[in-house]
Amino acid sequence: MTATSDSSGSGFDFDINVYAQNLLKAGNIADCEVSMDHDSLRQHWIDHGLDRPILASTIDSRKSFLGLIDTNVSRLLEIGPFFNPAFKCNDGSIKYADLLSTEQLIERAQAIGGATDSVPQIDYIYNDGRIDTFATKFDAVFSSHVVEHQPSLIGHILNVLDLLESDGKYYFIVPDHRSCFDCYMSPSSLAEVLAAYFEKRVKPTLKSVFEHRLFTIDYSHLPHSNPFETLVEHAVPGMQAAWQEFNASSYVDVHCWYFTPKTLKVILENAIKFGVLPSHLRVSVFPLKAEIGCIIEKKAAVSA
Repeated sequence: MTATSDSSGSGFDFDINVYAQNLLKAGNIADCEVSMDHDSLRQHWIDHGLDRPILASTIDSRKSFLGLIDTNVSRLLEIGPFFNPAFKCNDGSIKYADLLSTEQLIERAQAIGGATDSVPQIDYIYNDGRIDTFATKFDAVFSSHVVEHQPSLIGHILNVLDLLESDGKYYFIVPDHRSCFDCYMSPSSLAEVLAAYFEKRVKPTLKSVFEHRLFTIDYSHLPHSNPFETLVEHAVPGMQAAWQEFNASSYVDVHCWYFTPKTLKVILENAIKFGVLPSHLRVSVFPLKAEIGCIIEKKAAVSA
């Protein structure tokens, strides 16, 4: 078996040696085929291995993904911490942004029985779907289960890129929709992502509100029934309430996007090709069991 090093500059989510070994272990490829060059095996991973997933990286859990962020050397902004921030500090070295103020988050945590003493001090609040850090730049931005709530995926990413230094990184975790209450939804398409960006969407669509309120399931209980075929108990009485919620609110907190590791990677890389995301970005995607880790990295310009 032969394998070359990753010299393509396409991110570190793909390690040819890790992928080749896992392919052989899973019996999905013959030993003679592993001699394929780097680009061929990487394409094989994207086409066949990424969504299964056949791992191509040692980053395969939430813990290992979070371990990529060194808070000792990075100026870090965490978005959407609620009462369970991934990174905690008491000295102000980590900044926090959210839709709600500290006081509002405490009230919300109390309402659902959350730990109010772990709600951090919120430094920046979303305004019309954007975060303004008032010219402060960060080495890294992190969010967990925030991106799928953004009415405009591209708009959100562009906003975060503005908050980063020239070589900064946006680390985020989203659910793999197949492993949560969204499991009967169809993965979001690039066309939907582009439409939201060009429409300058700051509010979820009525479709997203209906999907989230009427067609999600209790994933923890088996057997699952397709909620589009066998309606969940609250669907019929909840339809008018969902319609009224949409009409009465400038923003509704629902999932707008559904991802698998492959669809997330392909959407972001094709958004770069379309020019709606900058060309100097590197996208890395990591299957993390029921979640997906992603890094969008600003590649520093190389001097001539």
